[in-house]
Amino acid sequence: MKYIYCLVLLAFIKVDSYGNNLTIATETAIDTWWYFKHAISYPTLNQRSFCIRTQNGEWITKLKWDNEFGLSGTLLLDQSTQATINIKDSSYITDWLFVENDKMIGAFTLRISGVKKKQVEELSAKLQAKFIKDKAISNDFIDASYLPDMSEKNKADSSISAAFAKKSGGEKAITASLTRGIKYPPFAIAIGLQGYSYYKLVISPAGRIEDIITIQSIGGGTSAAVHTVINKFDANEYLKIGKRYTLILPVKFKLE
Repeated sequence: MKYIYCLVLLAFIKVDSYGNNLTIATETAIDTWWYFKHAISYPTLNQRSFCIRTQNGEWITKLKWDNEFGLSGTLLLDQSTQATINIKDSSYITDWLFVENDKMIGAFTLRISGVKKKQVEELSAKLQAKFIKDKAISNDFIDASYLPDMSEKNKADSSISAAFAKKSGGEKAITASLTRGIKYPPFAIAIGLQGYSYYKLVISPAGRIEDIITIQSIGGGTSAAVHTVINKFDANEYLKIGKRYTLILPVKFKLE
């Protein structure tokens, strides 16, 4: 009886782990939708086969955009079937991929344990591309050309800037202290996810962090890791200048 109980418990743990990873994989696809949009809008000569995965789990390729009807294409595994989906934002998709230098970029939901090998092989054959599990994205993901508009960085007058400089090293000290405590999520490591994330911190006149806004994220649980550290952070140790302040926090996740 104990043996059967253990088997049931192990099966439950395996399914639960798969479910959690699937959720993170989907969130990663949504978080990095900006990267896919940039690539499909300005494809390079070595990029092809742009695909999205819908909420019912079907992969759509040969994508075309219509201002009235939205995105349309054909089912990747059944090229004879036309598919139309109204996409207004990333919440309508569960994954994305494209082929770059004959390697699949993205495809986060295929990089988790529990996905059938046959499914991966079938998609790879259709796309005529290699699927490398530890390379979720290319090195272009950390290229400066993909970084967000930083024009609104730290809209502060000279008096605030001067106050920053006098308080424990100012911005550099806050950034160093925050990033030091951030843990690299295991899922992001497992699929080789790396790159820049940007967060806007709203700091109160009393030196408390009032709000955290994600500007850009690489997904994979990295945003949760950053928010966990920021929520425990006391900015008052570094900053108390009598005015509300906006700080842009860059976080670089880099695999060694």
